[in-house]
Formats: sequence, C-alpha cells, structure tokens
Amino acid sequence: MMPLTEAEYLAIYEPARRIELMDGRLRPSPAPSWPHQEMSWLLVSALRPAVAAAGLKVAASVNVRLDIDRIVIPDIVVTAAPSPGLVIDATDVVLIAEIAPDNALTDRGLRVRYSAACIPWYLLVEPHRPTPNTVTLRLFQLVGTRYVEQAVATSGDILEARKPFSVALRPEDFLTLALF
Repeated sequence: MMPLTEAEYLAIYEPARRIELMDGRLRPSPAPSWPHQEMSWLLVSALRPAVAAAGLKVAASVNVRLDIDRIVIPDIVVTAAPSPGLVIDATDVVLIAEIAPDNALTDRGLRVRYSAACIPWYLLVEPHRPTPNTVTLRLFQLVGTRYVEQAVATSGDILEARKPFSVALRPEDFLTLALF
C-alpha cells in the first residue's frame, strides 16, 4: 500500500472512526472503553472553567497535526485557536492530556511525538497508579526537547498549577465506577 498524504487522509476521513495518520500510514484505533471515555469527559469538565478563564478552548478526541502526514487523536486537547476544519495544528495546541496508555513504552512514544511537535504542556492521567482505585495526575512542561515533570498528585492530593493556566485538580474526582 502506498503511503497516504494528509489531503488523501482527509478525503476519506469519517468522524465516526478513530483512524490516525502516522507517516503516511493509517493507524486504526478502537474507540476507548466506557470508563476511559467517562474519565475523559470528567477531565474536560474539570478543565473547562480554568481553560475558558485563560481564553483557551478544550475538547476531547480531536485531530491534531503534529507534522506533515502525521495526525493523531489525543484524549484531550487545549488550544488557543481551534480551527474550523477537521484538524488543529500542533502550533495552536497549548496542552495535550492522555489517559494512561497501556504501557510505559506507549507513553514514552507519545511524549516523543508531542515534544517533537513542540507542544508545550502534557498532562498524564494514570488510573490505578500507584494502587487500585487511585488516580495519579502528572503535569509536564516541555523544556528544550523533553518533558520535565512540574507537578504530580495522587488521590487525596491536589494538582495545582499556574501554567499553562491556573488550575487545581483532585485526582479522585476522576475515579469512575469501573476503572479500566
């Protein structure tokens, strides 16, 4: 199969399907589980007031162009200038949040891609870490070419940050009835 261009990808794009474009190759991804989606909704709801106060926008599962022929669908995106089209350019992204990838290798791969696209902030939500029925939140800032942890909170703590917008998050607010 010949690699696809971004234009070809967008021509066959179907909003009901989660398909990313990675280096000219389609990468299908099943829809997240119910608990994952519920956690995503809870996080968007918690972020919305702080994001809006900073004059930004937040949404779940939108297309983000990291580079030529490289479009991903992060769990949550905070942007300064949402585009009216199907894709938001990485240069307009302030923060990307991901809800615990399956493993550390996947998380490392995502961080490398997001840092290469110069996305300044990355929020990692880790259900069941460090123990069952807990959630850990980790906020990273891009420093040079890598993310450096700026704040961390586990259930019972509060993640407080002044940048990229002023926010206080309680990890236990993101526990769902049936975590992953």
